[in-house]
Amino acid sequence: MRSVANAGVAAAADTGTGSPREREVVRLVLQGTNRQIVGELSRSPSTVGAQLKSAMREYGVSTRTALAVIVSRADGD
Repeated sequence: MRSVANAGVAAAADTGTGSPREREVVRLVLQGTNRQIVGELSRSPSTVGAQLKSAMREYGVSTRTALAVIVSRADGD
């Protein structure tokens, strides 16, 4: 059974929480490092970092790893 936080991440990644650009970063957090996300999205490292920090605040976690775990669980991995 998914927790409320996990369900929230899944919904946010697909629909509404955060900006569209933050949702892109959240989707990619499982696929690689911040540097890889920067390359994939053609954004600056500081922009990706800021978007990750914003997403972590919204999902109530304090590390990129914790965000990745929540996203992974929400995706059913």
